[in-house]
Amino acid sequence: MQRLDEQLIAKINELVGEGVCNVGEMKMHLKMYVKDDLVRGKNQPERNNRRYSPKPKKIKNHMYNATVRPRLSVMDQDNVELLVDQWKKTVR
Repeated sequence: MQRLDEQLIAKINELVGEGVCNVGEMKMHLKMYVKDDLVRGKNQPERNNRRYSPKPKKIKNHMYNATVRPRLSVMDQDNVELLVDQWKKTVR
């Protein structure tokens, strides 16, 4: 099983941030990104190369991760802040 190219994952994160929420639309954007940016002037990767042509389920999973990650990060920051405050109180 091939991992998705890191540049495609970054592009998915970027596009989710811009409001793309449909897997079909995302697949179209990724296809154009690979063709126009990643391999411009080179041989196109095979259509069955999952590194550059992921299945819809993999795209959906990465889109989900792109929406959840920022929420978890904010929650983590809040939790760390609360822990630091508690530690400051116990040290005094």
